Amino acid sequence: MALLSVKQNAKFWGFSESWIYRHLHELGGFKIGTRIKFDIEEQKELLSKYKGNSRKWLTAAPSLNTNNQRRIQLTKVRSLAFVKDGECIAGTVYERNSKRGTRWYSNIHSKNGRVRQVIKDARSEGEAMEALQVRLKETYYREYSVSRPKEDTIFKDVAALYIETYAKVRKKSWRTDEKYLNAQLIPYFGEMKVSEISSLDVDRFIAKRKEDEVKNSTINKELTVLKKIMALAQEWEFGVEKNPVRRARYFSEEEYRRERVLSYEEEERLFKAAAPHLHSILTCALQTAMRLGEILSLKWKNVDLEKRQLTIRPESSKSGRSRTIPVNYTLSNLLDELGRANDGKSEFVFLYDDPKIGKPRPIKYVQHSFTAACRRAGIQSLTFHDLRHTAASRMIAKGADPVSVKNILGHSSLRTSEIYFHSNLEQMQKAVSLLSEDVTFSHIFRHKFVKGKRKKLVNLPFSLN
Repeated sequence: MALLSVKQNAKFWGFSESWIYRHLHELGGFKIGTRIKFDIEEQKELLSKYKGNSRKWLTAAPSLNTNNQRRIQLTKVRSLAFVKDGECIAGTVYERNSKRGTRWYSNIHSKNGRVRQVIKDARSEGEAMEALQVRLKETYYREYSVSRPKEDTIFKDVAALYIETYAKVRKKSWRTDEKYLNAQLIPYFGEMKVSEISSLDVDRFIAKRKEDEVKNSTINKELTVLKKIMALAQEWEFGVEKNPVRRARYFSEEEYRRERVLSYEEEERLFKAAAPHLHSILTCALQTAMRLGEILSLKWKNVDLEKRQLTIRPESSKSGRSRTIPVNYTLSNLLDELGRANDGKSEFVFLYDDPKIGKPRPIKYVQHSFTAACRRAGIQSLTFHDLRHTAASRMIAKGADPVSVKNILGHSSLRTSEIYFHSNLEQMQKAVSLLSEDVTFSHIFRHKFVKGKRKKLVNLPFSLN
């Protein structure tokens, strides 16, 4: 039996995906796992059936209602469906441009008709999709008179809902949240009712983690995930009156903050010990302060050697924002050399020769080669991210202004960038010595005590001019 997905069936009928969701019952859609499928033979039979009398179907197709499209001026239409126990509630979200500005709307289709509502707090597509998911479930529970357990809902069920409807939609690092949940939070809070989790339970969890001698930063990250889940449980009306993590005190992470900076002597040893394909990556890291993921995902279309700059795309950036980094003379020569060697073989900048296939492939992982290079060079306690700290510290030490360094690093605030500004003892001594260079006070004297009396000395050890 050949099956069609929603997207394939939309092309088959010539309508939009939202139209397919709206007519799931008539089209005979069914669920396999988390996917909605259609039997292609049934679709052919339905198409031939309505070919001569398609008035009912065509009037429901939003892609053919041109007057409505001109009036609303829709952009970024996204479809979603909630399927449970053989029943389906389908809906879409879209932007509407009006005199008040851009606003997001939800459009839900169910057995009782269509309901269109504005999503007041949505500022992005992700927030709108999250709101639509909640509204689809509420519509299902209401229309099919399904009793929804609220106060009896346990933590692990809310955690699963958090991953599916919030973290995967809103966060690039949702796998990290899932790791914290599976490792610690669910084993501890999993069977508790979210409505009964108290501040005392949270404090007991914190005490347990401290007994396990876990770093403060790890506990803080676990508390952040727990706090967000409980906040959403409160919004989703699972019986949580107030967030028990709201008043929890986070631990200071100052003592665990890394201040490892690569010296120039260590840098020379590292390059001598590194594998050939690692040289260009190390150079890029030390000349731009880019993250490892940003370096490995860099493509030639984002490199402009004429303007001597490269662009970090939002999908590659940790903050989700694009930024431009100037290219200095050292990196410009390297990129020019890599470009001639690439000669259109790959869209990625950093490649290695794969002996198995006999041609270059993008570098996706350097942890083993970097660790091996550090071991051969006799360099201890150095991570690849420390190269970012090193580049930022060197820029500051050579007189770069902190705001420019902040923009190169891609931070939203200068306070975040201060973590990367390191000073060694030599730099601090130089800074203090600057204070003695501008002494202009003619009334400064040296004094020393002789048998309990203070004696004024006029032979000053420095000039007053």
